[in-house]
Amino acid sequence: MIHNLCSCACLLLLLANIQSVVKANELQRIVSDRLSLQELYSSDVQQNVTQVRQQRGIVIPSGGGQMLANAYVAARVIRNYHACDLPIEIAYFGEHEIDAYHKHLFTSISHVSLADLSAVHRLEYKSDVAIGGYAIKAFAIIYSSFAEVLCLDSDNLPVHDPSALFDTAPYQEYGNIFWSDPNINGLDALVYHMFGLEPPWLSNEAFLAAESGQILLNRQKHTDVLHWLWFVTANSAFFYPRMHGDKDTYHLAFALANKTSEYHQIKIGPQLGLTPWKKPEGLFYVSAGFIQPGLANSTAFYHRVERGAKINPASPIMLTPLFITTTLSHTWRRPGGTSWFDVEFGGGGIATHYPASSVNTTAYKACCSSAHHTRLYSSSCSCRATSDMEDHKMIAIPVSYFPDLRRILSISQQLFLSYQHDLWLHEQMIQA
Repeated sequence: MIHNLCSCACLLLLLANIQSVVKANELQRIVSDRLSLQELYSSDVQQNVTQVRQQRGIVIPSGGGQMLANAYVAARVIRNYHACDLPIEIAYFGEHEIDAYHKHLFTSISHVSLADLSAVHRLEYKSDVAIGGYAIKAFAIIYSSFAEVLCLDSDNLPVHDPSALFDTAPYQEYGNIFWSDPNINGLDALVYHMFGLEPPWLSNEAFLAAESGQILLNRQKHTDVLHWLWFVTANSAFFYPRMHGDKDTYHLAFALANKTSEYHQIKIGPQLGLTPWKKPEGLFYVSAGFIQPGLANSTAFYHRVERGAKINPASPIMLTPLFITTTLSHTWRRPGGTSWFDVEFGGGGIATHYPASSVNTTAYKACCSSAHHTRLYSSSCSCRATSDMEDHKMIAIPVSYFPDLRRILSISQQLFLSYQHDLWLHEQMIQA
């Protein structure tokens, strides 16, 4: 028995050594690739990524039943509810990701086109690399036909007409806007140190990771960044596990292009949508997604990051927030007692459950009701503007104080139910 234990220990040690060697070799190869590409990518004459056909537009990476359903509702909200006339690209990867029914649905919306990313002519570096998962988003940005692009996750809804974002002062100055994520878990300093760069969080106590559900980028102004983004994305098997997916790869791409000072990220975190949910273990508040800020004390996007909040063609119910927290500060961390349970509705799957003891649903009254005659919430109200680690409680405000968001939630629910009904009728006709 002792001999067997020793054999197992030796085998584990051998495997660890092999993995260490493989990791070192992969790291060395990527650093070497960077050095060989640096002269080309820093030159004044660079290979055009794609032929620009339109100046400004929206790209929604999609593909597969649930993502297509979310993208359809988003496109309808943008075009029909906001009356936004920006062209929209629905990006997918291969004909297997979209059927004729959904092609017809999308192209029946004015100024919506379909973009099969598997058919684009790629940059020469690692042109045969397989693309999937989070990489689809970067791929859609890199190879979009728009000079200036707003990239939205399919489960992300603009609360207002997003075209105004292109004319804001920060975008005009920097040519990009990124939004923040309250969690910085999963960021490995190695991805900066390996290139002789300083990780941005080391010199910035208020650092927030990026939340890439919405990205505004002038591709013509930052062509060099696109090349480095492709470099990182083509090596996503190395970078994504060390950067919590694609989120901060855009920041790294700016750093590799020696443009760190031109990278612009909104310096406040999102708000969190919460729904009360009773389980045998007690009362919890289930996370329904991020509410991202605009640039004038307004809500810009509702990003349904939790599975239960996503639109699911197989279920008539989706998780909708009843409360909205105040802004999550850079000191905020998930409180003790946070759990991850399956949700039995909507998109299904694991969702974050916050214990009732970590949520304060009464403090808002001193901020919203006494300060305003109308039922509106403003971050400039008298109560604490952020939810942080000071008392381990998130300040939650009824969604009724956010009328624009509430209207978007209502209209998206109606669009989804109509979409689902028509889809079910279509499927029944096929089966008949």
